[in-house]
Amino acid sequence: MGRTTVERYLDLLERTFVIFRLPAFSTHPRKEISKSQKVFFWDTGIRNALLNAFAADE
Repeated sequence: MGRTTVERYLDLLERTFVIFRLPAFSTHPRKEISKSQKVFFWDTGIRNALLNAFAADE
């Protein structure tokens, strides 16, 4: 899968509020540019469905 395809998918998921992206943060500007952003799910149920991780918390 190409990088542009992945970016389009992530953009679509972000527009539909399934995920959100946080940019890298550092006190050193050069490190902040080189670090990658993080992707988080708004609804962890979707994440669990994708990972097939439905363990019951007891």
